[in-house]
Formats: sequence, C-alpha cells, structure tokens
Amino acid sequence: MSDWGILFVLLGEVVVLTRIDHRRLGTWITPFSLLAVPYVGVVALAYCFAPALGFLPLVVESVWVWVGGLFLFWIGAGPVTLLFGKVIRDRAAEPLRHEEEMRKPALVLAWLAILVVGYALRSSLGSLGWQLLGSDEFGGAYGYGLAGHVSCFSMGLAVYLIGTGDRTSRLKWATVFVLTVLYLAYPTKAWVIIPILAGLLYRASSGRGGLSLRRAALTPLLVYVLFVVAYMVALGVNDARVVLDPEIHGFLATHFLSYLFAGVLAFGNVMQVGLDRFVAEPTVIVAPLHNLLAVLLNGPIVGNVTQNFSVISQAGAESNVNTYFGTIVINLGWALGVVYVVLAGAAFSGLFALSRITRNCWVTVSWVFTGALLSLGWFDFYFATLQSLELPVYFLIMGFLSWLVKQRTQRVAAPSPS
Repeated sequence: MSDWGILFVLLGEVVVLTRIDHRRLGTWITPFSLLAVPYVGVVALAYCFAPALGFLPLVVESVWVWVGGLFLFWIGAGPVTLLFGKVIRDRAAEPLRHEEEMRKPALVLAWLAILVVGYALRSSLGSLGWQLLGSDEFGGAYGYGLAGHVSCFSMGLAVYLIGTGDRTSRLKWATVFVLTVLYLAYPTKAWVIIPILAGLLYRASSGRGGLSLRRAALTPLLVYVLFVVAYMVALGVNDARVVLDPEIHGFLATHFLSYLFAGVLAFGNVMQVGLDRFVAEPTVIVAPLHNLLAVLLNGPIVGNVTQNFSVISQAGAESNVNTYFGTIVINLGWALGVVYVVLAGAAFSGLFALSRITRNCWVTVSWVFTGALLSLGWFDFYFATLQSLELPVYFLIMGFLSWLVKQRTQRVAAPSPS
C-alpha cells in the first residue's frame, strides 16, 4: 500500500472510532481520542514537512503499529464503554462535586508544598550553584526524597487550581505561577507542560472550556512557549543576554521541532532497521511497580530511560523516544505487547469512567493527569515514570476521603427520626 494509503487508513480509523466513542460517551475527551488525535497531527506534520526542515523522512510503515495498537486499545476500553456509556452520558451535565469545599484546603496544601519544594530548591542551589540549574545533576538532587514526592502531589493540586480558576481567582493563579516556577528547575520539560495540559483537560471535563478551533490552535502555542521558557531558565542563569538572542531562539525553535518529530521518526527507524537490532528492556514498561517492590524488598532499582538511540535528522541528531506503542513493542514484543495494550485500554477507560460517573473533582484530577500523559503518546511512553502511578493514586485517595467526609457530614446534619 502507498504511503498516502496507510495514512488514510490511520485517519479513517481515528475518525470512525472517535465518533463511536463520542456517540456512546457523550464527550470527545476520551482515552482513545487523547492518544490517537495528537498522534495523527504529528504524523501528518512529520510526513509533510520533516525532510524540508532538515529531518529524516517518516518511515510510514511504522504507522501500521499505531493502526493496530489503537484498535486494540479501543477494544480493551470497549467493555467499560458498553457497560457504563449510558450513565456517563446521563451525568455529563452535572457539575463536579466537592470543588467548592476543597478550595481552601487545596490552597493550604499547595502552599505547604511550595514551602517544602522551595526549601529543597534553595538547598540544591546552595550545594550545586545556579550554574547547574535545569541540569540532570541538579534535577537528581532537587527531586530526590520527600521533596520529590511533595512536588508530584503538588502537580495534582496545580491541575485542580488551573481547572477551577476564573478571572477573580487571583490567589489560585498566583499559586499556579509559583508552582510552575518550581517545576521549571527540573531538567525534564514535560513536568512543566503536563500539569498545565491536565488543567486544561479538567476545565473541558467540567464544562468550563469546550473544544474549539481557537483552543486547538492555542494549545500547541502554549506548549511551545512553556518549552522555550523552560530552556531560557536553564540558559539565562549563566548569561541573561540569551533571552533576547535571536540565534538562541532559532536554536530552540529547531530543538522544539526535534522533540515534535523525535518519537515518530525514531520509531520509524526502529521498524526499518528491525526490532531484533534493538535491546528489549521489559522492566522499562513496569519500572514504577518494579522499583516500588525493589524498595520494599531491598532489591535493585531499574532505570526508566532506554539506551536505544536512533538518528532522526540529516545533521545526525539522535532520539531515544519511540512513541507509546513503539516503546511497548520494542520492550515487550508482539505477543506481550498485545496483552499489555488491551489491559491498558481497559484500565484507562475504567479511570475515565470512574471520573465521569462519580463527578468527584479529585478523581477527575487523577483522570485528566493520566489523559495528559496519553496525549503525549506521539512522543514517548510516560507510564514508565513513577509520577504516572503516584499522582493518580494520591488523588484517588483524596477523592475517597472527600466523599467520606461529605457522607459523614450529611449523616450528622440529617434530622433524627421522631
């Protein structure tokens, strides 16, 4: 089949399955659509413009893996969709619960987190200096231990604050700003971008901001601005003049494009060269669970960063990210990969359904954070990071506690029978 034929198969699959999900669930924001639609956009850009911008051409045959992977993911989500579709549609117009009573506690927790993470930042700057700000070495010291876990928890609070803020919420926006500044010190730019993307998904899920062409156009622009700001922080501490240097901005624009195309081009190279030429690292896929058990059992910790690199540009730039499905296939193989994808579709769909049925604001935080990770599946497999497991668990517990407090309050307030 021709390249255009393969791309049209992908587009047709995504259009059809997304519309079916919308009809069954009453929303365009589903696990499938968040995983599929951004990938289609990035693949289209890579196919049309990558060679002209100095990158290697897209190996379109790699798209078949996503065609199959998306279908299996959708099949895995099917039982949840069929069983709970009606109740999800019926409750779509209901406001999210516990938002108002959690406003003050969320702000208090956010500022406590700021104190803890801010102290860690100050300590790291004192021991390592400003010059290493934004480096891997600095990130390792800054994000280690209690401060790292508190920072992860604070990202969920940032999602809530972004999702519930309005024009009069000055304290909320100030809190989000301070938290974002603290996240900018990490070397991984995604941890600046993901909470903001999740906050926008929260707004859409709660009816504060529906889908539109304007928002669809502004979101990539916002991501680009955050990307540039994150790098400017790391570069500007050594020389503030780089902030206005056009050459630096040109470099960052090219660097952003390398991130945009990195996953799809690298995985295309993997498929062209052959999967057997790349080292399978199954523990990468389950690194958070593996490392949690390792801590409990005093076993060895495994890394979540693969050492499989592929050339993606004519200048020799390399990438070690291979998209969501690419990472699964490389590290688990075809058979285990199929099982994993089907189970993942069921798990993500279950979390989505729990959020839509309970209408609990904290369960929604868990879901939209996970949805934001899925929406970056065109780049990498983010579920090898501890945050992908840790943050949803925190806020599922928060959701249960808020529900429990509400139930007890209602029982106390109810009049006793005469």
